[in-house]
Amino acid sequence: MSTIKSSSEHLTLNADGASKDIKFQANGVEKASIDSSGNLTVSGNLTSVGIDDNADATAITINSDESVSFANAVVITDTINAGSSGSSGGTTGKINFGGVSGSIDGFTITNENGNYLNIKPNSSSNGIKILNSGGMCFGTDTAEANALDDYEEGTWTPTFDNVTAPTYSHNDGHYRKIGTIVYCTVDILVASGLDTSDGSAVNIMGLPYTRDGSCQEGALATLGRYSPLLNGRELHNVRMTSGSGVILQKGNNSHIAYNECASSGQLQIHFQYISNS
Repeated sequence: MSTIKSSSEHLTLNADGASKDIKFQANGVEKASIDSSGNLTVSGNLTSVGIDDNADATAITINSDESVSFANAVVITDTINAGSSGSSGGTTGKINFGGVSGSIDGFTITNENGNYLNIKPNSSSNGIKILNSGGMCFGTDTAEANALDDYEEGTWTPTFDNVTAPTYSHNDGHYRKIGTIVYCTVDILVASGLDTSDGSAVNIMGLPYTRDGSCQEGALATLGRYSPLLNGRELHNVRMTSGSGVILQKGNNSHIAYNECASSGQLQIHFQYISNS
């Protein structure tokens, strides 16, 4: 038997029996119900409702304009699924972030049929696409071949090759890889011992990535501030080797040789090339 019980502190509504609901009606029409598991079902709208998390302050407010505000930062400890069907989110879904009128545009994150995640301003159809296969495309482009799929920064150790190793005061290199383009810096200071009797080409080895075979051994190069090790020889360009190195060139298919250099001194070079990955 269902009962209504009141006390000085509480009003208790009891739907007696398993799977029985407490129902709320207006003019004979059900407007809300609470089932035996405690789930609340409302047939109308929640307007300007404050939800209290622990009886000390309103934590969530649902406003009359259907916007939801949180009193404090929201911490998500599990997965949020936004999709067309199923607990895994299906193949489509959208999360919309509103902006500030006349000041800041909102943006939308959309799962485009499982092919890519589209992040874009609400005022534009263009944005950043994160492909399911990896990498990012921009604007309206979604081609996998055009995706930016790598960015890396690091150090490498440049050394002179095909010659007796000299004594280095330092031999430092840095690189930045964006996609397949690798930007490298070289700063070598030889204290002594570079074999100036060797007629081999000046070869700097140790590049962080092997060149792409289709780049015709080409690279863009420029000298840094100091280059006394070249002994006045003019650097025309650098030629990529088949491995992970560059040869210093002074003209058309003509290299700078060790016997044209000084036995000690500094060499600073910056260059860029296309890698094979």
